Amino acid sequence: MVADVDVREVRFPSWARGCVLVAAVAEVALGAAMVVRPQWPVFHDVHPETLVWQAVGILEIAVGGALFAAVARPVRNAGLIAAGLSLQIAGAVALLVLLLTGGTDRSSAAPLLVAKAVAGVLLALPFVPLRRRPEEVQPLVGDVRSSSATTLFGLQQTLQALAAPASIQLTMFPDLVANGERVMADFQEWRSRALQRQGMLSPQQQEALVGLDQCLQNMLHEDARALWNGDAVRAAPEWGQLRATARRALVAFSWSVDMPMGVLKRRRESPSSVDMRPPS
Repeated sequence: MVADVDVREVRFPSWARGCVLVAAVAEVALGAAMVVRPQWPVFHDVHPETLVWQAVGILEIAVGGALFAAVARPVRNAGLIAAGLSLQIAGAVALLVLLLTGGTDRSSAAPLLVAKAVAGVLLALPFVPLRRRPEEVQPLVGDVRSSSATTLFGLQQTLQALAAPASIQLTMFPDLVANGERVMADFQEWRSRALQRQGMLSPQQQEALVGLDQCLQNMLHEDARALWNGDAVRAAPEWGQLRATARRALVAFSWSVDMPMGVLKRRRESPSSVDMRPPS
């Protein structure tokens, strides 16, 4: 997991990035047209000076390039987006002044005014998510840091052990079938640690863990002791239900249903060291 992930960058919505990207493309295209074809009626009829449009075009291209840079990290580069928005507003105001003072005719300035208005709207929309406070932005489970990462890794390993086929469970997780109370305690501890991290789990993930907890509880009743032996692990429907519930929980977290090959290899080489307990 990456230690310096900016959670707000991760959660910045794709539609808002798309707005910035479209505005950037439009700025570069408009600027290039001003530099290469300043004599076009849409420009020339508004202002006859070629050098003026070429200078404006260079500025437009620079703004578009800055917006391209902001697409990758919009939160950190919010200032660039704000600068681009300010320039769109300034351009629209200048065109309106020309229209109101009779400096140009309406049909000539209208296309540029519409372009500036659309670009301004596109650059204003991303400020809706940008204005949200950091605590309002829920972290992605795969990108939380430090103790959260350790907690999620332990929870993932436990869920994968519970979802594994009987052959793997019997070979690599002896405590899983020899001590049901220990398995239940380990799972509940990992789940409790995850739930203590505010906003760490989505409602779907919490629901999946509750379902798995109930499944384990049902297998630990006094009349269910016979389920915790090798034959039951291979054939009992309760174990099939437990594996299916654990798989659903893994899917809810977008985790692989299979144990990582590196983990399986280490546990195959040293099965006696298997320990899924959380650190004290």
